[in-house]
Amino acid sequence: MEQRKDRADQAQTTEGTPQAAEQPLQTGRHQKLALLSWLLGLGILAALIGVALHQSEEKAFIRLMQEVRPEWLTLTVLLQAATYCSQGQIWRDLARHAGHRLSLGLALQVSLAKLFVDQTIPLMGIGGTTMMASVLKNRGLSASIVMGGVGVSIVSYFTAYLLALAAAMLIALGTGQIVTPVLMLSGLFTIASIGLIASTWLLVGRAVRLPPALHRLDWLNRSLKSLREADPGLLRKPSVLLRATVLQLSIVALDALTLWALLRSLGVEASPAQVFASFMISSIVRSLSFMPGGIGAFEAASFATLQWTGVSAAAALSATLLFRGLSFWLPMIPGLLCSRSLLTKQTVTAGSDVPRR
Repeated sequence: MEQRKDRADQAQTTEGTPQAAEQPLQTGRHQKLALLSWLLGLGILAALIGVALHQSEEKAFIRLMQEVRPEWLTLTVLLQAATYCSQGQIWRDLARHAGHRLSLGLALQVSLAKLFVDQTIPLMGIGGTTMMASVLKNRGLSASIVMGGVGVSIVSYFTAYLLALAAAMLIALGTGQIVTPVLMLSGLFTIASIGLIASTWLLVGRAVRLPPALHRLDWLNRSLKSLREADPGLLRKPSVLLRATVLQLSIVALDALTLWALLRSLGVEASPAQVFASFMISSIVRSLSFMPGGIGAFEAASFATLQWTGVSAAAALSATLLFRGLSFWLPMIPGLLCSRSLLTKQTVTAGSDVPRR
């Protein structure tokens, strides 16, 4: 009875605070912004399809569909499946270093759920990583280990993207396909990535006091609290960070290969290196956009950059839409189901789903 009364008193006290009064307003504002971003992204996508149809005759699209090669389409499905295995393996390795065993099935579920969160919440991959951390804590891993893993995941993700972007820029420069807007976007992404890597490295395991003006930013306070709880030992192990970065690079490579294989499935031959450069530029545009999953932004960038490689407008649009279908739209349903299932399950002990070795 006393505990119940304490909770009621606490709830009444919280409800009377200005912060509690502002929460419904903030939620409503966020929902409106999310809806507007979806509508804007879908509008850009619709406009892009209209432009592509105007540039190409209907016969060109019909011809591409008639030349579809099933064996290449099968390969693209396998390549995308491999990306989830790589993502799951990152956290399996982190759990193993902490003395736990994470099953492959659970790792794949968490990877699909992470994809869903990353696609719907445009936070450069951080939203999905935070969700994974919450799930793994409920599965028995200590908060310090999980948040240390988040630090490794963030640093390895942006390190891999910076390395891949550098390679893409060299390819684009070598083929004369670089333009000023691409250089500006790449520079902006590089600055943001280095800032995130440095701040994660410096803040893991340390307490930081925010200026009073920033106290109202709940997401920032939660992020700093999580980093303060993190075990810095994982991030300081070169072998752990190197393996995670290699796995992150493999995800980038598998996605780029998927786009190239989709072109091949349409009977279009293109340079794998140039397709990789196109994919990376499109991925940077997606990451910097505020649309969920970069919808509209990625498609527009991919449509334009693939044409720089000599691919026709019809093939560029078809391959881009097929790629987004495989990597964005198709996994949304299992990703939603996995995220809801994982986040609603009861907390279990470390000796069940995530047993100690």
